[in-house]
Amino acid sequence: MSYASIDEIQKTLANQVFQHTSDQKKAAGRALGTLIEIITYYLIRQWNLASYVTIELKLP
Repeated sequence: MSYASIDEIQKTLANQVFQHTSDQKKAAGRALGTLIEIITYYLIRQWNLASYVTIELKLP
């Protein structure tokens, strides 16, 4: 499958996957954001830049 834009993917997810939720577009957007974060994290690790990145530090 190929999509012309991220918005198109979000609309498809909203209509086909998250139709049972009260705000389909918001749920689809959160799911896409999570996927992008995961992909970005593993790219950073692959590029050996993980020592320069911290995820979710505790507040003092």
